[in-house]
Amino acid sequence: MFNRKDSSALSDKIATLIGSETYFQGTLSAKGSLRVDGRVEGNLQDCQVVVVGKSGTVTGDIAAQEVIIGGQVLGNITATKQLEILSGGKVQGDIRTARLTIEEGSLFNGSCAMNAHGNSKTPDAPVKPEPEEESSGE
Repeated sequence: MFNRKDSSALSDKIATLIGSETYFQGTLSAKGSLRVDGRVEGNLQDCQVVVVGKSGTVTGDIAAQEVIIGGQVLGNITATKQLEILSGGKVQGDIRTARLTIEEGSLFNGSCAMNAHGNSKTPDAPVKPEPEEESSGE
C-alpha cells in the first residue's frame, strides 16, 4: 500500500502535470505518471500512475496501474494494481482494483470489484464445493 514516504517519492517522478489553474477537456493518454491539480472533463487512460491532488477534479473515467485520489473523481476507476482514496478524497463511481485503501475522512459512493488483476469484467468468483455424489451402496 502507499504510505506518505511512497506518495512523496511519486511526486518527484510525475511526468505530466495538470496545474491548479488548468482546465482540460477530452481524452488524455499518458504513458507515464500524471498528476491532476486542476480540472479534467474526460477520460484518463493508459497511465502508469494517476494522482488527483486535493484541488484536482476529474469528471470522467480513469484507467491506470495505480491511482491515488486526494481530490474529487466523478466517474469509474480501474486500477490494475492499487487504488488509494486519501482523507478528503471523494469518489462517485464504480471502482475495480486488485488492492484498495480508503482512509478515514474520505468519501466513496459506488460499487467495488476486487480481484487479482483489477481489470477483468467480473470479480473472482468464490470457489463452490462440488456436490457429493450419492453412492448406490452396491
